[in-house]
Amino acid sequence: MASVSLHELWLDRLSIEERFQVAEAIWDSVVRDVEASPLPTWQRAELERRLADSVANPDAVRSWVDVEAEAEKSRCLPPWGTEGTRSGQPETE
Repeated sequence: MASVSLHELWLDRLSIEERFQVAEAIWDSVVRDVEASPLPTWQRAELERRLADSVANPDAVRSWVDVEAEAEKSRCLPPWGTEGTRSGQPETE
């Protein structure tokens, strides 16, 4: 797929707010298309298997908070964590 510039699409003539609105409209259309697309049979079967396994073995399921905390302790997460900026410093306004 060829890269297209904002200039070629005339989007560079829009205000920042208008470009945000265009980006949001494009993203919303992508979400609608993805949600409307059926899952392949193999993927649906895998999701159903995982759901059945988590229902059958509730003690084997871990929350994201627990997984994230463990990863942070072992430094598997980048130094900036999952929030904030890449510099590791809190975002300022």
